[in-house]
Amino acid sequence: SINQYFAYDNSHPIRKKILDIIKNEKRFLHVREIANIAHQFEQNVPVKMFIKKISPALSVLKNLPETSLISIEVRNSHFNTFWGSRAWLNEEGEIKSEYMYNTNQLSNLNKVVYSI
Repeated sequence: SINQYFAYDNSHPIRKKILDIIKNEKRFLHVREIANIAHQFEQNVPVKMFIKKISPALSVLKNLPETSLISIEVRNSHFNTFWGSRAWLNEEGEIKSEYMYNTNQLSNLNKVVYSI
């Protein structure tokens, strides 16, 4: 529910907003989900604009030293990348069930390899 976002602050930089959303949701999220949640708080900003800002911000966050943010690619498709905390994985590197991403967010788009 939206009430769990008492910490969301429009004045925060996009990186902080992203981390707050992931922490509050307590599960792996797709970029679209992060954008839709942020859009609920900033309805003047189109979801597409959030997606444009979120993707590069996630890449930066993932590469920061000491980061716990990781991405998981599902079905070998970059369209199915989910973001969450390294602490949400088990010893085998799989997502613990309580932090599992929403399977409704899986895309059927696959990488197409063209050969001659």
